[in-house]
Amino acid sequence: MKSVSRGIVYTSFGHAYNRYTKLSIRSLRRKGKYRGPIRLLTNLPQDFAEYGKECEIIHVSQDGASDFFQSRFFKTQLNVYDFEETLFIDSDCLIIKPIASVWSYLDNCDIAMAINKRQIAELSREYFSFLYPPQEVQLMETTGLLNHYQYNSGVILFRKNDRVDKLFKEWHREWLKFGKYDQFALIRALDLTKTVPHILDNDYNYQFIHSRPLKDIVIVHCLGLRSKDEAIYNASDYFLFKFIRRIKKYFLK
Repeated sequence: MKSVSRGIVYTSFGHAYNRYTKLSIRSLRRKGKYRGPIRLLTNLPQDFAEYGKECEIIHVSQDGASDFFQSRFFKTQLNVYDFEETLFIDSDCLIIKPIASVWSYLDNCDIAMAINKRQIAELSREYFSFLYPPQEVQLMETTGLLNHYQYNSGVILFRKNDRVDKLFKEWHREWLKFGKYDQFALIRALDLTKTVPHILDNDYNYQFIHSRPLKDIVIVHCLGLRSKDEAIYNASDYFLFKFIRRIKKYFLK
């Protein structure tokens, strides 16, 4: 049987997020028990000089662009830097259990993402106007996509093929229209390409709004949080927040 090229991709832009990326990679190797290839896209390769043996470091940049812009510019083009089977992990994710089981999702689909528990329909127009240009919010309303399922693109599992390439090209094209957060552009790209992602279990993209037994969680998506007030919804979340604070120190040693 022909072996499949399988690997993990990170994007990391700016010194602050580079710190989180290093922590995420350490957790991936130690707790995720992952020994395969890692491809890292960054505008500051010097920050990862000691990681040359850990991953393939690819220097990418858009001259004069902010770290925020660059991170979305390249994230919406992950297919350019993919493997035959690719797992993209956001820099602010911590892997706390072996991840080998995630690859089995690709036995039955081209692409898989978790659905946000808090859906667009539950959020106010004022909330979106804070994150997105008014013109983009209006576009989502006029196209009837404001109540579309909101997939979380912090963890994306996908295979290399023409259908996935088409989705990423549309995602990048839609994102370039406004150049802010990438979530609305993803929804439009999914609609334009008639793509329905397989639903990735939230154990692989846990956020504080989810209520899951800690023993089931594989990937925690929350390292960017700076205070418990940003994320605490119930007592179990408070426990997890304190837990993450402790293991962050362990992985940063």
